[in-house]
Amino acid sequence: MIGGAVALIVLGVGIMLATRPDKSQADLPGPNTGANQAPIGTDQQALPGQTDDVQPAPTQTRKGGKRDKGQNPKPGGSSPVGPSSPETSQVPSQDPASAEPDETEEPNKYTPTEVCGNDFSVTDQHNLKSAAGVVKGKIFLLYRASDGSNCVVTMRTAGLSKKGAASAYLEVQGKGAKTDSGSFQYYAGPVTAVAKATCVKWGGSVGALAWTSGFEHCG
Repeated sequence: MIGGAVALIVLGVGIMLATRPDKSQADLPGPNTGANQAPIGTDQQALPGQTDDVQPAPTQTRKGGKRDKGQNPKPGGSSPVGPSSPETSQVPSQDPASAEPDETEEPNKYTPTEVCGNDFSVTDQHNLKSAAGVVKGKIFLLYRASDGSNCVVTMRTAGLSKKGAASAYLEVQGKGAKTDSGSFQYYAGPVTAVAKATCVKWGGSVGALAWTSGFEHCG
């Protein structure tokens, strides 16, 4: 009996040794069962010859060609610029109210002979005309034959509703000049001097308009 039991034990040990896997084979990597596969959805390295089918999403644009907020323009590109209106130069127009109206010629209620005297007669005259062609004054030279007296008066003929600058001038050759100047409504003068057989210089002004003769009327 004892011998049979020992034989069974030896047989069982032999079977166990025969069926036990070799340690070196157990350490070898087994077939890929999917346990070491990367989870679905993670990036995988593409095999040689394979290309990704993922295409970049198209850039969305709004109506009018403007990009959606948050999208960056391509490097080197410029932002879209809408059509610009041509620049126009504006010339300031003159205010009609600021321009002074042209004065018109009007008759003076006085005459040269009334100013110098009824025994004087008009020998010569000169009109003071503006750039607009308006006669704003008239200078008169009058002579009295009885004593050889000369008289100069400047009559205003525009803007008679108010006073204005005016003057009258008379100079006998070889003697001093006489002048009447100031702010007058109708006339400047009279300026008189005796000049028998002697030349005289005469003239006057209205505003910025002025005139003076040479020595003349020497009779």
